[in-house]
Amino acid sequence: MEISVFWTFIGILVWPELTLCIILWMLGHPILGIVAFIFASTTSVKTIIREKIIDSSGNVVREHEREE
Repeated sequence: MEISVFWTFIGILVWPELTLCIILWMLGHPILGIVAFIFASTTSVKTIIREKIIDSSGNVVREHEREE
């Protein structure tokens, strides 16, 4: 079975995890496709933002860290 570049690009924009699973499945690796889908759907991404205020001499005046 052939993998379409157009649909792969659209799939990566919409749902990258599912696109990877479908590509693995179509290349003849159904177990890897299922494992990739299970691990992709259970992971979460956490963003940590660190802000530092530095004065003109280069000393850190204040640090702030938050999660989003």
